[in-house]
Amino acid sequence: MNRSLKPLIEMGAYEAHTHRFVESKKRRYDMGENGFLEYFCKHWPTFSRYRWIDHLEGITEHGCFNRPQSFGKLHPQAHRHCPLALDFVKKLFLGQAADGLQWELLDFVQHPKEIQEAGFEYYHDIFPILCDFGLNDWRLSWQQYYRIENGQLVILVDVA
Repeated sequence: MNRSLKPLIEMGAYEAHTHRFVESKKRRYDMGENGFLEYFCKHWPTFSRYRWIDHLEGITEHGCFNRPQSFGKLHPQAHRHCPLALDFVKKLFLGQAADGLQWELLDFVQHPKEIQEAGFEYYHDIFPILCDFGLNDWRLSWQQYYRIENGQLVILVDVA
């Protein structure tokens, strides 16, 4: 197995188990498989987005992201982009803007007014970041790595 998959797989399993535990405590009954399913439906996409940012910034290499030369491409010391524009794109991508919505690639194209109001020019500041960012490369199917069976989360890949 690609050793760079291990952090993502183990972290994802930990998050899924934690979600099931916390939500079961809130509801005062064991959610079982539904706790895992709820995590993967509600939180896996955001989890994947954060891991993609970690990968692009050179924090943790995740082998599941197969885009060539993507690891560390947006490291702060690379000086490829305006730091404020990069921060702006990351916040919108991660849903950290005031409205809490996570922007997709098309959202950046469809909202030039918001980009301009933030003090950026789309083609000069934002577009080059989006080209490096690969906003669709972060999409990971959790079913590729996990299966839920008899109330347990089973990891499908070897993380030894």
